[in-house]
Amino acid sequence: MKQKRILIQEEYNRRLGYNFHVAIGKLRETLTNEKLGEVGLTLDSEALRDILSGGGETEAKVREMLNEQLLSGYQLPAVKRSNEGLAEKLLKDFLKMAAAAKSTMSEFRFIPAECFYVDGAGRIELDKQGADMLKEASNLYIDKPEQIEVYNQALKALDEVKKLEGMASKYKCTSFGSRGVLAMIPGNEIVVRPDNVVECHPDGLWMRAR
Repeated sequence: MKQKRILIQEEYNRRLGYNFHVAIGKLRETLTNEKLGEVGLTLDSEALRDILSGGGETEAKVREMLNEQLLSGYQLPAVKRSNEGLAEKLLKDFLKMAAAAKSTMSEFRFIPAECFYVDGAGRIELDKQGADMLKEASNLYIDKPEQIEVYNQALKALDEVKKLEGMASKYKCTSFGSRGVLAMIPGNEIVVRPDNVVECHPDGLWMRAR
């Protein structure tokens, strides 16, 4: 049985959207065609998603590319040492870049890597499904039975306050004013003002003053 969940407020965590905007900006700076081209890769959706998922396949491709380009076949000892050093540096730089890209989006692990893609202009974007998930994550929900019980009771209390406001208005003892039956005090607390309740009748002070 699916647990009951109640939406309290949409876009409650607006900071999340801002953080994502910053994070995807950093991701675009971290992963570029130029940087990936250093190890024989192209920035496309497949490479992007693999890197965000851990980079296993792209790392294997990089190792294979470096081996073919720099380490295979007979080489003079000095050339071999130089190429081994270069291959090691290029691999290290790639792994560092891939780790940085994944770390940049760590706050948004709830969005599957498949929701990210590279558009025709080579820009990293988030698809509609991912955008919906981001928006959903910014909403405030409650799902514990105790929370729901208190929330429902709070709604009842608010409904009673509205009824009280209506009654006070009927006898011109308008709420939250100097003659109001209800008063707001610091801390957003509502209190009933008994001295004004006594005027809530057809012959009350404010009814006669009309």
